[in-house]
Order: sequence, then C-alpha cells, then structure tokens
Amino acid sequence: MSEIPSFQRIDYSTRTNKNVERKIVFETLAKMRSVLPLKDYRYLGFGSLWFVDYVLAHRFVGIVDMISIERTERAARAEFNKPYDCIEIRPGTSTDVLSAFSDNDWAIPTIAWMDYDGRFDADSRGDCEKFLRSAAVGSVLVVTVNANRSSYRGRDPTTSPPSIQTLRELMGDSVPVDAVTGNRQDVGAEEFPQILSKSMLNFMVSSVRTCGRGTDGYPDRFVPLFEMSHADGATMVTVGGVIVSWKQANEIVAAQKIEASELFAGTHRVEETLDLIPITLKEKLMLDRMLPCESQEFQKRLTESALKLDESIAEKYRRLYRYFPIFAETAI
Repeated sequence: MSEIPSFQRIDYSTRTNKNVERKIVFETLAKMRSVLPLKDYRYLGFGSLWFVDYVLAHRFVGIVDMISIERTERAARAEFNKPYDCIEIRPGTSTDVLSAFSDNDWAIPTIAWMDYDGRFDADSRGDCEKFLRSAAVGSVLVVTVNANRSSYRGRDPTTSPPSIQTLRELMGDSVPVDAVTGNRQDVGAEEFPQILSKSMLNFMVSSVRTCGRGTDGYPDRFVPLFEMSHADGATMVTVGGVIVSWKQANEIVAAQKIEASELFAGTHRVEETLDLIPITLKEKLMLDRMLPCESQEFQKRLTESALKLDESIAEKYRRLYRYFPIFAETAI
C-alpha cells in the first residue's frame, strides 16, 4: 500500500510551530534588503496545495517570480490552487527539475526553501550540492528535513547501522567529530536533531568552499542564517544560509555591525526550538495584555495573573508572540 502524501493528511497552513518558523525566516530575510535586492529574486520551493510560504515570500519580501516543484501526478491540482499568477508550476522531482534548470534560471538570485517530507538522504544532499554549486551569488538556501533519529536507522535497530553512521555516510567530515563520546555507539534520540542540523550547516559551508566557485577572483562563502527545529507531530529541523561574494560579505558586516569572523562563524544565525503548545484564545489575549516587556517583568505579571500556564511555556510565548498565529473557523 503506497504512503499517503503529507499534503493529503496535513493542512500546512494551520501548524502552529511551522507557521511561526516561516514568519521568522521571512522576517530575517526581509532585514537583509539593504544588502540583497530581494524583490528582484526568485522564490523556489514546494508549494503543494497550500502555498503558505509563497504568500509570505510575496508579502514580506515582495517577490513576484516564483517556481513550485510538484510531482507530475499532482501538478494539475497545484496549478488550480496556486494563489498568484506569478507562480509557475514545474512538474517532476526536485532532482529532475533542478537538473533541467537552464543557465538563465541559475543566473537569477534565488531564495530556495527545500521543505522535504522525509529525512536528509542522498537525493536531498544532491539537490543541495547542485544549488550551492550553481545558484547566483546572493542566493539563499533553506532546507527542512525529518529529524527523528529512527528515520536514520533501519526498521530493526538491532541489525541496522547507528544513526550517526548514516549521517557520516551522507556528509562525511561535516558531522562533528565529538558527536559521539565515550563508549557510546550512537547519539541519543533527544540530541540527534541538533547533531543533524549542525552537520547539515557544516555540509553547506563545505560545499560552497570546495566547489571552486568565486567572484572577481575571490572564493564565495556560505553564511549560516538559520538553525531551527519545530514539532507539530514529527520533529523537523530547518537550516540555511546565504551564498555571498567577498563584496557582499563586507556589506553584510557593515549593515549588521558585526565582525567578519562572527559572520562566517554563523554566531548571528537564528537558533530556535519551536515547540509551542496550542493555547486558548482567552489565554492568548491575557498574555498579549502583559506584552511587550522583558522577562523579569513578565514573570512578575504572570505570577499576579489568573493564568494557569506553565512558566516555561508562557516565557517562550513572550519571546515569540509576534509570530503566534490565530486560527478560527469561518463560514464560507
């Protein structure tokens, strides 16, 4: 029996943590307008039936050139559901579509969000390598993959290779050497998502550094921007960054008022674990009336309130409340 595709099981527009993650990504990118002419970019991804990220790319960043990769058997339904005329549906797998890109396609600076259902595997690795080797300077690559450790082990853990071995077979030296310490043979399920995300970022940095691409005689670099995880069911990690030339790197350093060493180390990247739980509308309205404020004052107000939320949950909401969605049933 074939697996039911995720878009037939999940309404992507109503997943709280994924919704927050999208807004963080596009707000972060929008802040780079002074360095990158984002309104002239193309957006590339998997729109499915919902196209939520496409709407945000259009509204937050102003992009009007968009491509959605859809499997051939689903392309007609995606075409029907696309929200804007500026979205072009290209049928096929991501590997096939990227392989068919022309020189003109690659010449357009692109924000690509490769939001895979499954684990990071040889196909997604190949997509990343192709994009990082071929995309125009200034292009952004964001990748989301399943981060459950069991996805990186076989059906029978007693006979399957450890998950850390699977990662090393995929990404080699990009996997941190200290991922497994002592006499352990594998990483734990709780720490696996972080190891996976760091390995993927290292892999992206290495791919740009070693592929030989450059601008004006200087090698291009990959600057990490995101290292996040979210859970609306399965645990997923999202990592990404921007391919920069030496000139763009200097402009980003000046605009962000940071040191070049900090930029390339990715210490200014967004790091978030998005595991917000659903709260009621009444709870949200009461929390909002306490905000904005700093953590210490917020804890004081929370203690004095009638709210019965755990402090850690409320504190995470305080930090992320601007992105928190409200879902409501409406009559059509």
